[in-house]
This record gives sequence, structure tokens and C-alpha cells, in this order.
Amino acid sequence: MSANDMQVGGRHYKNLQPEPWDVIAAWGCDYFVGSAIKYLARCRLKGAPITDLRKAQHFIEKAIELEMEKEQL
Repeated sequence: MSANDMQVGGRHYKNLQPEPWDVIAAWGCDYFVGSAIKYLARCRLKGAPITDLRKAQHFIEKAIELEMEKEQL
């Protein structure tokens, strides 16, 4: 059985095709960008779009911060 055959917790990600983690893996995203994608993908599915959009924004802000630090090296 693959990890895609089961869901721990709610079904909000199983209802998305492709599932966000498959997109994240295929695109080779890091943790911060991947987390933002996950929150953006589910923002309309859990009944709290503003909360999930803010979570995505927070991860994007951290990704920007890290990229800016790389540029300063």
C-alpha cells in the first residue's frame, strides 16, 4: 500500500487531484514553498480560507527571507 492510498486525519487533500504532496515532490519544492502550496490548495476545502491563506503567506514570507539571506552571502 502506498502513502497515497491512505489519509491520516481529514479528507481535504484526498479530494484534490493531483494531491498537493505529489505536486510538491514533482516540482522539487523545499519545505517552505511546499507548505505554502499545501495551504493554498486546501484554502477553500476546510471552511477557513482566510486562515489558510494567511498560513500560506507566512510560509512565503519565510521563503523570501531565506532567499534574501542567500543573495547576501
